[in-house]
Formats: sequence, structure tokens, C-alpha cells
Amino acid sequence: MHSDGAIAQTRPLNNWSKTDEKVVTVCPYCASGCKINPVVDNGKIVRAEAAQGKTNRGTLCLKGYYGWDFINDTQILTPRLKTPMIRRQRGGKLEAVSSGRGAGLRRHPPQRH
Repeated sequence: MHSDGAIAQTRPLNNWSKTDEKVVTVCPYCASGCKINPVVDNGKIVRAEAAQGKTNRGTLCLKGYYGWDFINDTQILTPRLKTPMIRRQRGGKLEAVSSGRGAGLRRHPPQRH
């Protein structure tokens, strides 16, 4: 934090990679629909910048500007699935299956006793 109480970014501004990738998306915090540019470096979001949108008009609130880091936290969000998974029995562990095998399975409703 700065001496005046303002929150500081986690990296100095002059230390950003020249290969940072920007992607326009919608801020996940509330239903306002503000557009943001999460800046990606080495596959991880390193900061967020305001994008021009009808709701936010090129600005971000504090949550949009500083709150993006939860996306990289696997304690908060589980890693994205990269393959189909199946649970062969109730309470069993999920197992990876091929996409062909996963597509061939039928969904069954819960059994009533």
C-alpha cells in the first residue's frame, strides 16, 4: 500500500512483458457487465485493464481492477477439465475417459429405492 492508503499493483509498471496478450471479456464480479482486458503473460492473468463498454465507459471499479487474481488461485477455483470424466459408482472417484467413450454413455436418472 502507498503511504496515502491507495492500493499498489503487485509489479512495477515498467516490468510488464512486451509479449503480454490482452483478451476482451466481461468482469465476473457483478451483473453490471463491465468489459475488461485481462492481460495474460505465460498463460496466467497478470493484471486487468478497462475496456471500452457501455456500462463501464473505459473505467473499472476496485474489484475489477484489483480483484482478478482469484482466477489463478486453485484453492478458490478448481482447474479446468481437459478430458471427459466418469464416476462409475455412487461416491466413487472421477476417472478420465476418451471423448468417444464419454460420448457413448447415456445419462441415467437417480435410482429411487
